Amino acid sequence: MPKFKAKTTVKKRISKITKSGRLLRNKMSVRHLVRHKSKRAKQNRMSKQPIKLADIKKIKQLLGI
Repeated sequence: MPKFKAKTTVKKRISKITKSGRLLRNKMSVRHLVRHKSKRAKQNRMSKQPIKLADIKKIKQLLGI
């Protein structure tokens, strides 16, 4: 039986897996066009966002966890 390949697109979107098993992702709108945004808005975008519980089961399945 062949090995399961994890989906690379999902791996790129997940920034961290915590010890308790929660998945964290990066927020959007920090790659480019940020010159006109305020410092506070940019700092808020740099924080990690937890993934919703409804999506965690499917994402873990795609990652092979």
